[in-house]
This record gives sequence, structure tokens and C-alpha cells, in this order.
Amino acid sequence: VLEEAETSFLAGALACRDHPNVVVDLHRRFLEAGCNVITSNNFVVTPHFLAQAGLGEAVLEELTRCAVACCNEARNGFLAASQQAGAKTKRPLIAGSLPPAGATYCAAPTEDARAFYAKLVSIFSSAPIDVLLGETLASAEEALACLGAANESSLPLWVSFTLRDLAPGCEPKLRGGQRLP
Repeated sequence: VLEEAETSFLAGALACRDHPNVVVDLHRRFLEAGCNVITSNNFVVTPHFLAQAGLGEAVLEELTRCAVACCNEARNGFLAASQQAGAKTKRPLIAGSLPPAGATYCAAPTEDARAFYAKLVSIFSSAPIDVLLGETLASAEEALACLGAANESSLPLWVSFTLRDLAPGCEPKLRGGQRLP
């Protein structure tokens, strides 16, 4: 089953554990290019994708922690190299990804989302990150589940939404169906 996971959408997240040097190098390259924020590479480390790959939820914490470790190693290396070069560099932020709780671009049932985000926020609260990032959320309910979990930590929350693909001139809506104000 793991071989299938390595060729699936989950392969990028598995790289944080199995090939962290590659992920660290990619984060460093983004920082060297001027990025002020790098995001933990756990976007697909969700019960939905773990189940598809035949992996249990026990892997969720391991892969999430590995993703954060890669970010921190990249940031620390970037800051050390900048200091050694005599460059004045602002400390980049690390965002802990709160991805869609279900399939990508689909709103998950609210209770599932609440439990998932509470688990991630608990992991991130003991990890060295700077901000929580609700990424490409499909519904207001999902964002509220992120907010509820974030309120249990001292970390700020940033949220981004994904919109339905519509023909030109159509009213934009979240993928969960809510209209935008």
C-alpha cells in the first residue's frame, strides 16, 4: 500500500519524512527568491487522503511534524546564511497548513472538520510555527471550524477560500455554495 501512496497525491507529504533534504532545499529556494512566508507541506495529510493511500491517521501527526521540521530547518539555514553574508534579513514566517478537511475543494462535514482542525492545531501549538493557514477552504463552515480550533491556541489564523469555476459574468460563490458578500 505504501508504494501506491508514494506515487499518489500523498507523495509530496511523504517526502517530508523520507527525503527531507529535498523539501528543505525547495523551501530555502523560495526564501532566497524573496518569500516572506513558507507553508508546511502537509496539505494532503488529511484523513481523506491517508485513507485513500491505505495509511492510518497515526501517520497524520508524524507527517505534519516532519513538514514543520522541514520549514524550520530551511528557515534556520536561510537566516544563518544571510547573517554570514552580512545581509539584513527579516525572519520569514512559517505557516502551518490547515487544508480542506475532506477531498480537495469539497467542504467536509462540520463535525469531521472540527475534529481534524483541533488535532492539527494541537500539533502546531507545540511546533515552532508563526501562523495557522486555512488553505483553499470550500465553505464558511470549514473556515469557522478552523477559527474554532485556532481560538484554542495563541496563533493567528489566516484563511483563503476557493471559488466555484463559473462562466464569465456569473455570481462568484464558494465551492460549498455560499454567496460572497
